[in-house]
Amino acid sequence: RDLPADVKEGRFREDLFYRLSVVSLELPPLRRRRSDIPLLVEHFTRKYAAMGGAAKPFSREAMDMLVRHDYPGNVRELENIVQRALVLARGEAVVSGDLPPAIRAGSIGGLLTLSAAIAYPAVIFTGSLAGHLGLGITAALFTSMVLGAVVACLSTYPAAIAQAQIETAVVLGAVAVVITETLDTAPQGVQVATVLAVIAVATASLGLCFVVLGAFRLGNVVRYIPFPVIFGFLGYIAWLLAKGGIATVVGYELELANATQLLHPEALWRWLPPVLLALGLLALQLRRRHFFNLPAALLLALSGFWLIAWLGGATPATLLD
Repeated sequence: RDLPADVKEGRFREDLFYRLSVVSLELPPLRRRRSDIPLLVEHFTRKYAAMGGAAKPFSREAMDMLVRHDYPGNVRELENIVQRALVLARGEAVVSGDLPPAIRAGSIGGLLTLSAAIAYPAVIFTGSLAGHLGLGITAALFTSMVLGAVVACLSTYPAAIAQAQIETAVVLGAVAVVITETLDTAPQGVQVATVLAVIAVATASLGLCFVVLGAFRLGNVVRYIPFPVIFGFLGYIAWLLAKGGIATVVGYELELANATQLLHPEALWRWLPPVLLALGLLALQLRRRHFFNLPAALLLALSGFWLIAWLGGATPATLLD
């Protein structure tokens, strides 16, 4: 604790502070002396072995993850992590999979951010804007980098991570459809510029709203939003996600009039595999809930897709057609 700051803010008695303050030693938090972490890990391993536990070495990958962690619980948190890993490790050494999920959250968050930066722009840049999907992915990657940097540098919780949410992408996708339909006679460059301007204004407005809520400590006002409003919003988001996902894989907008076209063989092989993948992921989550299920399923699906395309002799150009 920073006792001088606590004294200034009235959280610690000033007279007691000066009575106790004879020799002051400043000990920085563990996240500011990361070079000490390997030495502390070795110390806690020997300490646990002296208590009758197994003394196992930590793999390079596991040690790198421990060094990168911010430790809001300081040295005691590191000691608990080391002891837990030594207890749960089944091999001859402690590997990254033996560490708590919080330690691996950065790596998993990076994979999810990468997949989101590809998937979310596809919800916005559809139809006549599909040719500019690369621009959308570039913007998503850049904004994800900015978001992560801001949260890492300014968050009061050192271990906080942040990534984009699909709800805003769906709403912006609906706005993009309205813009392209309204400006259907305008050049495509004007349509893209308008969509990007709307995204920038919406991002700045939402950020300003959060800043105001945080400055006046009004975050709890969210609980006063009626549940039917939240339910309706989430239901509409789910419908737009399903509609946009099907339109992405089959190549045309899904309407009630053309819904029967989904049963045609040409359309069936396009939308059935991702639906089966989603159902498989849902079954996996219900059977064994784990944070790595989604990245593993995405990696497996992409690897299988490109393997089948390679075996079939398909080229990227034919796949785009």
